[in-house]
Amino acid sequence: MRKLLFLLCTLLSFSSVRATHIVGGELNYQYLGNDLYRLELHVYFDCLTGSPAAILADSLSRIGIFDQNDAMITQIDISYGNPSYLGGVNYQCLANFPNLCVMKRTYIDTVSLPNIAGGYTLAFQRCCRNNSIININAPGSEGATFWTTIRDTTIQGTNSNPVFNNLPPIGLCVNAPFIWDHSATDIDGDSLVYELFQPYSYAGASGNVQPNPVVNPPFTNVTWIGPYTTANMMNTTPALAINPQTGSLSVTPNALGQYVVGIIVKEYRNGFQIGETRRDYQFNVVQCDFTVVSAFTAPVYNCSNTINFQNNSSGADYYLWEFGDTTTAGPDTSSDAAPSYTYPGPGEYFITLIAVDSNCSDTFETSIIILPDFFLNAELDTVVCPGASFSIGEPNAGPYPCTYSWSPPPWLSATNVQNPITTPGNDIVYIVDKTVGNCTESDTVTITVVDLSPTIFDYTMSPTCENVLANVQVVDSLSQFSNFLWTFSDDPINIDTILNQNPTSYVTNLGDTLNIYIEYYQSGCMLTYNTVLYSPQNTINFIDPLPNVFTPNADGQNECFEVSLLPAGELRCFKLYIYNRWGVEIYQDPDGVCWNGKDMNGASMVEGVYYYVIESEGFNRGGFLHLFLPN
Repeated sequence: MRKLLFLLCTLLSFSSVRATHIVGGELNYQYLGNDLYRLELHVYFDCLTGSPAAILADSLSRIGIFDQNDAMITQIDISYGNPSYLGGVNYQCLANFPNLCVMKRTYIDTVSLPNIAGGYTLAFQRCCRNNSIININAPGSEGATFWTTIRDTTIQGTNSNPVFNNLPPIGLCVNAPFIWDHSATDIDGDSLVYELFQPYSYAGASGNVQPNPVVNPPFTNVTWIGPYTTANMMNTTPALAINPQTGSLSVTPNALGQYVVGIIVKEYRNGFQIGETRRDYQFNVVQCDFTVVSAFTAPVYNCSNTINFQNNSSGADYYLWEFGDTTTAGPDTSSDAAPSYTYPGPGEYFITLIAVDSNCSDTFETSIIILPDFFLNAELDTVVCPGASFSIGEPNAGPYPCTYSWSPPPWLSATNVQNPITTPGNDIVYIVDKTVGNCTESDTVTITVVDLSPTIFDYTMSPTCENVLANVQVVDSLSQFSNFLWTFSDDPINIDTILNQNPTSYVTNLGDTLNIYIEYYQSGCMLTYNTVLYSPQNTINFIDPLPNVFTPNADGQNECFEVSLLPAGELRCFKLYIYNRWGVEIYQDPDGVCWNGKDMNGASMVEGVYYYVIESEGFNRGGFLHLFLPN
């Protein structure tokens, strides 16, 4: 029984330690000189529903330190100081706010980190996040990795990473506009840029809640559940956004729940990023009761100077608008519920709406931008070769966030990017729309694919018994081709290259195979053509048995001593010799056609016995024949 109680207590203890309670965190370092760095880790815990045992288990934090090859150099355990509790809500006229509790623990230590090539990566890891988070996959078993880098100091010098100025809010009110100063301070005076990022998990979270050793980089991002993305972590309209220059965070959440959000501030020195601080945080969106809510919408980016404002406030008896037009000598205010205002020209204007009832007033501020001349230049139309792949679209999107839409879709790698890749199969005209805020411009890109169809490849062959004369040509009816390169090769190997549209001759041996390859160009497009010519064999085709009598008597029969079955006019690659009985050559035929009973001078021979000889490459034959003359 005692063993059973011990096992039960052990299981309960492990379950408590693993309980979901991590809300967020960030990791800072400050350079103190002489290779010393002050590390400061902030971890946020759910102190309302999180397990006390799990929170107690975090009395120590463990930070892994890795080199540029992601190999661990060392790890350190740091104890925490006194906790603090978040309380900021940044709302006015609240009738009540739901009970939430977020505790921050800070872990501080000093470590010596001599400069090494590639610098260091520092990381803290812990399981687990709250089960009730709705924008990531399997949150209850999802770990968190809070990490940063210390760059190689030989490149840009020593550095301390930025520190966020304010603690994150304890909660957000659903359907209420929220603006938060999420700026940071950098003691080195480096330039700061703010962005949203996809937070990090760590491998093996569910089975190793406090990893020892710390898992090495590269680190794994959490997995969004649709429709949530890095660009829209809370599925709001407009999306959660942070001003890249000021760090001002703005959102109007439209659904209750808990959402993991990532905010990064990057620091730049001489144009190069030298550090960063990531804040991974769980936003709790709750139902709040307000007496007055100030809210309005207007497109952030506008083409028109006249803006119509939509008032979304509630509970107010009176409104005061300030349109932020510092150029006007007259009033730039209004008490209308839904006013419009015409601005003098392009620029950024800051608008304030104060909504008032008898007991309270709520203020909402935001800015709009009147765009200068808004245009889209999708570059010049183009003529391309068949099968070519290339990007289209304007090279510079400009300083304002924009979206693109391309149509029609054939052959495009994507229809919603600035520079899609296309591999057009034929001529096409693409239409692209570029949208910034409520501004849309259109342009067209006309692509002409070079037409190669009027091309004909042709050849003729003129064989003799000694060789083959091959005539080849490109029939170019439109006179559009240039730079012809012919390559001929036969068997046995003999290669010749000719720069000519219509090579007039190429000699090869009888019975050889002639391979022909050509490259030629039209409008900068290279075409190729391959073919094989088969030259005739050295054929004889003798009559078997050969006749040994012939009668050149003009009766139309047996007029000639014929020795081959090849029709007259065909190539006959053998020689025929005739000798009289004394061995004197009286006739020869280099084409081996036949003997008509006359000598080389055309004189008729007397009746009698003659001797013939047939000669060809690799073949010789001879015999007697009888010449009979008419009575």
